[in-house]
Amino acid sequence: MFLSSLIKNVDVERRSKTAIKNRSTSRHFYLVNGDGEKKRVCLKFFCSTFSISHRVVELTMRNIGLGSTYVGHDRRLGKCPVNKTTDENRDLVLEHINSFPTVEAHYCRKNSKKLYLSSDLNLSIMYRLYKEFCVEKDKAQVSEYVYRKLFNELSPQRSFFVPKKDQCFLCNAYQSKKIEERTVPIQEEWEQHKRMEKEALDSKAKDKQYSKDDGGKTFRSISFDLQAILSIPFSGESQIYYKRKLNVYNFTIFENHNNNGLCYVWDECGGSKGSSEIATCLVKYLINLPPTVKHVTTYSDTAGGQNRNKYLAAALLHTINNGPLQTIDVKYMESGHSYLEADSMHASIERARKKFIQPGNGLC
Repeated sequence: MFLSSLIKNVDVERRSKTAIKNRSTSRHFYLVNGDGEKKRVCLKFFCSTFSISHRVVELTMRNIGLGSTYVGHDRRLGKCPVNKTTDENRDLVLEHINSFPTVEAHYCRKNSKKLYLSSDLNLSIMYRLYKEFCVEKDKAQVSEYVYRKLFNELSPQRSFFVPKKDQCFLCNAYQSKKIEERTVPIQEEWEQHKRMEKEALDSKAKDKQYSKDDGGKTFRSISFDLQAILSIPFSGESQIYYKRKLNVYNFTIFENHNNNGLCYVWDECGGSKGSSEIATCLVKYLINLPPTVKHVTTYSDTAGGQNRNKYLAAALLHTINNGPLQTIDVKYMESGHSYLEADSMHASIERARKKFIQPGNGLC
């Protein structure tokens, strides 16, 4: 409409020998100066000023109605793009994504509703399996770009990333604030938090060294933790990805005096991952210690549903009353800074599992 207000159709005043005979009108082009006055310009100057082509001028003037006003419309409206992904292909992609089993978050179930796919999966592997899926169903395939886009749009609650256990909410909140926003109460709270972290680390290091000096004869320092959920079967074979897998729990204990690690493994058919199962594994370890061991110090994180509760305390008290042990010190790391030696066992297990993700390497 703006362009049509600057172009005026007039009758042809004179014709040259090379002019088009059937043209009945001529066009005058105008530009408005700073004083609001219209100045006539040529077509080339007009197009260069607005950085448009002659075709834009022609399309504009073809849609001029009565009163020299623009009455045209965008003819692209209401038309389906040629490269649009069909609803059938979208449904097929969603069907394939939903065919993969998922598990809930391990450490942040209360704060997250996300569902996590197997740790050995990624979008490249999923797209490779999707192409095989389309061949079996004799359906057209979408590109990898479209598959990734639809995965993010249609499955916002799915993720491949394992939640980080040792992210400290208090430290992150403190570091995210500007220096001028760190008030005295916030500064004191964070300093107290860091002091407690240092005290816990110093205490663990002291007990660890004492246990090594003693050789584990009368005093032992241990750390324990429950590994993230392991799913079996575990393999790189394409059909295994679609199977509903069995959840396996691995409770690990690390002995500081000789760097020895123990694993207590059970599946979801035999129990869950609550305080009763943790207490059972810990008591089983304690009652099998040599009778010369009189003092044990344990270190763990502050997970209330597993390690820090009355059921674990009652189980340890029962062990004291019915065995040779005389003292059990239960110590917890500062929340968000639970650096435990038992976590290194989890990392070793996960690295070893990666050897089995290639097709033909069997099951794990």
